[in-house]
Amino acid sequence: MYPSIVSLATLGFGDIVPESSWLRIAVPVQALVGFVLLIAAVTWVLQVYPALNRRRALALRPALLERTGPSVPDAGLLREVAGDLVRVRVDLTQHAETCYSGDVDAGTALPRQLPVALRPAHTARSSPGDAVRAGGAYLALVLEDLTGVLDRPATGPGSVGPRSLG
Repeated sequence: MYPSIVSLATLGFGDIVPESSWLRIAVPVQALVGFVLLIAAVTWVLQVYPALNRRRALALRPALLERTGPSVPDAGLLREVAGDLVRVRVDLTQHAETCYSGDVDAGTALPRQLPVALRPAHTARSSPGDAVRAGGAYLALVLEDLTGVLDRPATGPGSVGPRSLG
């Protein structure tokens, strides 16, 4: 057991050396498996945390946008927020496990901020400007798509889940 754990941890102290030929092959293979597991864990962390940070940063935007008042938002801003929402939707489908990461602050909890993000979309629909109306319609469509992804049950391939996020 000791040589196995030492090899899997890729430490290789060298105080115990296998004598049989099959073990001389198995020990380096086990060390490679340990190295691959370590690299896989580090890679996963390096991919998941930026996705979580993007989601939290995006959750702040609707709340801050709402603080500017009931005025009709700029069409460029609506499209920018919609683009960020699309990136978060892709993050959620690529890293479904981030769906289960809770946020302590309600301001950075994206599911709580989605209704707030819908208000500028509805306000923009009644705007006299075509670009603002189109931006509002696009934002509403992106929000509908994202909530559909979040609303899926957490079963089966490609699912994101859980319904309790909203």
